Amino acid sequence: MFAHTTRIASVSALSLALIASSFSVSYALPSTSTTPVPHHQATALTVDEMDADQKPAPVQGEDTQVISVDGVDEEALPDSDEELYEQPSPEISQESEPSVTSEATPQAEDDGESEQPESLGTDAQTDEASDAPDTVETSGPETVQPSPENASPTEATQNQKSAEEQQLAETAIEDSEGTLAALTTPVESIDFIAAGITWDSNTSEDITEAALRVRKQGEWSEWHDLEVHATDEEMKAHSPRAGTEPLITLKADAVQARVHTRSGKAPEGLEVSLIDPGESATDGQLEPASIESTDVKTIDDASTASTTRPLDNATTEPDQPTGAKMMRSVSARTPLQTARSNSSADVIKPAIVTRAQWGANESLVSRSNQSSELKAMYVHHTAGTNNYSRAQAYAQVRAVHNYHAGTLRWGDIGYNFLIDRYGTIYEGRRGSIDSLPVGAQAGGFNTNTFGISTIGNFEIASPPAAMVESLKKVLAWKGLQHGINAAGTTSLTSAGGSSKHSSGTRVTVNTILGHKDTHATACPGRYLYSQLPSIRRDVATRINNAKTTTSFPTRKITAGLAYRAQKATTLRAEPNTKASTIQSLAHGSRVTTTNLASSGWWRVTYNGKTGWVPYKDLISNSKYTPPITYRTIASGLAYRAQKATVLRTDPNVKAATVQRLSQGARVTTTNRASGSWWRVTYNGKTGWVPYKDLISNSKYKAPVAYRTITSGLAYRAQRTTTLRTAPNSTATTVQRLSRGARVSTTNRAIGNWWRVTHNGKTGWVPYKDLIRNSQYR
Repeated sequence: MFAHTTRIASVSALSLALIASSFSVSYALPSTSTTPVPHHQATALTVDEMDADQKPAPVQGEDTQVISVDGVDEEALPDSDEELYEQPSPEISQESEPSVTSEATPQAEDDGESEQPESLGTDAQTDEASDAPDTVETSGPETVQPSPENASPTEATQNQKSAEEQQLAETAIEDSEGTLAALTTPVESIDFIAAGITWDSNTSEDITEAALRVRKQGEWSEWHDLEVHATDEEMKAHSPRAGTEPLITLKADAVQARVHTRSGKAPEGLEVSLIDPGESATDGQLEPASIESTDVKTIDDASTASTTRPLDNATTEPDQPTGAKMMRSVSARTPLQTARSNSSADVIKPAIVTRAQWGANESLVSRSNQSSELKAMYVHHTAGTNNYSRAQAYAQVRAVHNYHAGTLRWGDIGYNFLIDRYGTIYEGRRGSIDSLPVGAQAGGFNTNTFGISTIGNFEIASPPAAMVESLKKVLAWKGLQHGINAAGTTSLTSAGGSSKHSSGTRVTVNTILGHKDTHATACPGRYLYSQLPSIRRDVATRINNAKTTTSFPTRKITAGLAYRAQKATTLRAEPNTKASTIQSLAHGSRVTTTNLASSGWWRVTYNGKTGWVPYKDLISNSKYTPPITYRTIASGLAYRAQKATVLRTDPNVKAATVQRLSQGARVTTTNRASGSWWRVTYNGKTGWVPYKDLISNSKYKAPVAYRTITSGLAYRAQRTTTLRTAPNSTATTVQRLSRGARVSTTNRAIGNWWRVTHNGKTGWVPYKDLIRNSQYR
């Protein structure tokens, strides 16, 4: 694959031909230092294992071109001469998507939310015409003929070129938010089918518009506003580049770019990337190597009803829900002894064209992080051409992959799966068939989600029925595999990068959602988006049907009972330890039983997801004791019980008693604490005490032992003294008593102190400072 680099600053040119001749183009083979990541896929065949009708031919003719852009090229602007401005503007063809002549295809499902255009065909006559015109791309300016009748051929040619350039220049500027920051002249290029605008990801510029127009079959399209990819901090950390969605066309050979920013300054590292994904002799002709389950049609057609019969000599497992008759559920269509698939979800697995088959360039790929669970499934569209052949669909998948993995340096294609208008399903990011690789398809919400992209523009046309059917198949297969409630909602937390939600924002969304639900975009297009409600209902039905058609015996148990995970465990797609993981359950996770069990497993729900857990890992909610979490404190410190308390075996009030502690009991700390409890020793015994019941030995005050005296006796202060709050000379002063002050005894005394009242105030006075009223002189 060759790489072309073109630098555009201020190009002086009178025609496209002269522009092309002025470029300095360098050609370089890709670096051989990049080591391809080994490709492993448990459910897909290797190329050597494939049958003849599955084996791909090599991809040939891949090419790329990178055009560096530096500000506004004045040659691309219209002349200031008024007469030139009065020339008619070039006629730009308008977007249109007439239906392609094809075999009859059922009309795509319509929810009636908006008026639908005629649905696109599938098996089009363009199958054999790789150069078929792309009706989404638009026609360009008509050539303006020179007016002088007697002009020479050379002069006429020069005048004609100048007029064409001026007509393009007059349509180069359009009203847009922001200020024009970059504009190229029309650039002759390699033949390409994907084009995008990229820049350094750490730029401080706010891009308000990024647009391209291309020339195809001699005609220039109108300007295409490209949506800017939302990127989060994790994506920025792995890639130095940011950019737009690619524009997908069919064999364009010239391009012009325009960028507006908030400040009017071009972002750093601004480039236009063009991609020719090459061709393979087997493009569009292969049987999928990741095969469809033979049960798919059975499941799609199956009734949810099933027959049951009692188990012979059935026994009840320990701690199982009671009052349930043990039953085995037997599908009317699937024998009990059948166990063909690795997961119960595989009974509805669709056929998939693998990466090896569509020609993924694995030298561009790096290992993807894995999501811990699947919470939501995004639906996208590529927003490119709708009229393409089967062979061109393969090429478009390669083009998107090369743009994502190579140009944007995302390490792989952003989507987990892609679907063309014929209903062909393509494996996207590596590992998507068997695991949950984190993609690059919903910036800020990539983790715990995955994305399916439909190939076409469904803002202007309705998706074909074959495409919608395949979309439902993938959603149902993955939804069943990961316990998704297709008709439900879930909560996602933004990692930033989304134009709708800042980092840390929690949003509630449908488990099957459109890109536009969390981002400022039209994706997946209004005509596909309007079908999502009916798609959700259909997918939910398929999942429920598949759940009743299992390859393992089941029995009935009581549903709706509350249980806890008594240790860390795993919620799985079916009752065996090799089944795919739906969710990891932490110690204490709350689950609710459904009505099914199988051998030593129960089917339960957790946070809206349904799966299988070994029943020995569960305990009824009423019997559950939270796990003890410890922290370290200083050991060997002397404390006292500041009130009567209890030394217990564990840090909770329900734990068994080790020893009762009286007020003042001496204890010593160990190095453990948990919550509001400390572990201490007392007379050689160790246990747990609420730390609020303890006080350090140095601060401890022994309890006061009172004695009773006669109250109401009249006394006088025989010398100046002090009424205090407590029976000691350091206690706070209540009142100064002068000699002769009258007091009355209460019934309390301790040591040599009496508690008395004086002028309505009560306190303590040394009794040696008092004398009976009758004896006072």
